[in-house]
Amino acid sequence: MSWIKLVTINIAIILSLIGGIVLVPPIVTYSYQIIFNSGIDDNDKRANLSLYEDYKWAKTHFNEFESLSTHYFDFITWRRKDFKGQTINIIKGNRKTYSDIRTQKSKKEFWFFGGSTTWGSGVDDYNTYPSLFAKATGVSSLNFGETGYIGRQSLDYLMNQFIFEERKKNSKEIHIVFYDGGNDVSYLCLTENSVSGTGRELTIKSLIEANRGIDKFKFQRTFSQVIAFFKLVNNKFSKNQPTFEYSCSTNSERARTVASNLVKNWSIANSLAKLRGAEFTAILQPVALIGSPSIDYLNLMSKHHLTLREQYLAVYPYIIEYANNSDFNFLDLTQVYNNCANCYIDRIHVGPQAHGKLVNVLNKNLLP
Repeated sequence: MSWIKLVTINIAIILSLIGGIVLVPPIVTYSYQIIFNSGIDDNDKRANLSLYEDYKWAKTHFNEFESLSTHYFDFITWRRKDFKGQTINIIKGNRKTYSDIRTQKSKKEFWFFGGSTTWGSGVDDYNTYPSLFAKATGVSSLNFGETGYIGRQSLDYLMNQFIFEERKKNSKEIHIVFYDGGNDVSYLCLTENSVSGTGRELTIKSLIEANRGIDKFKFQRTFSQVIAFFKLVNNKFSKNQPTFEYSCSTNSERARTVASNLVKNWSIANSLAKLRGAEFTAILQPVALIGSPSIDYLNLMSKHHLTLREQYLAVYPYIIEYANNSDFNFLDLTQVYNNCANCYIDRIHVGPQAHGKLVNVLNKNLLP
């Protein structure tokens, strides 16, 4: 055998092996979907919590949630793509909200902004708190929440509504509500994150850098799908949880900055509301790691959760202090789920029962 033929065979074998490795992620993923009629991450045990016993849509909801995708946008960074499902419907980037003849004829309209709890992770369209609020009060409500949003993104999204005059023809009396705190602490207290970025700041930075100059030809970019796939498999079967380093509990200056930034965002939103003749209310949202909810059924005693709890304990008092000294309407609802045994489904998200409790409080505080 000539050396040319030998080299050619070896190169062909190497390229075949590389090609096989590169094809592993899509082949395994699509095979899994075909065999089990679900995504490879279809393992959300939250749907099995007892608080969902009377809600047959729970498993469908979490499966639909896993299939959602997002668009990138400057300033607000991301919004969910439109989606039509049994429990989740997204129209022009916004979650569908309950509406009937009463809400359509109501003179007032509430605009709810916030992260995934406002958006409604863990509940169907009709059990988000904006929907339950509309149903209970007969007042028109719109859900502008988005998963992962911090206060700054909600502010930017509110500005979009005004800048692009998307509600120009709306003659109703508007009441804008920001429901924040959970994401601001969990993202902005991360040591590797800046105190002014979003939860995906580092991811976007790395993607931009990977596509710049000579970096776009690195092996890491070529095999990024393979790397991501094996990380997913490892996380799925490994007992070792990823570690995160937080610094608000050990750096009071950072804790004050995170709190101050959120309150400043609320203050600017209040000023924008006034310019448009609207009312404004800021709400500090509850999380399972503080207060006294009944959460023995959840595994929230890991090192990660205990560390995260310290961040909330470090930042939330500053948020309350700064907000109470501001000129906008402020509600501290961090204790609203105390002693509730069927509210939380994880450290921050809640089920339909909790949203019902929240709406009772909102009804008393937001309406005359």
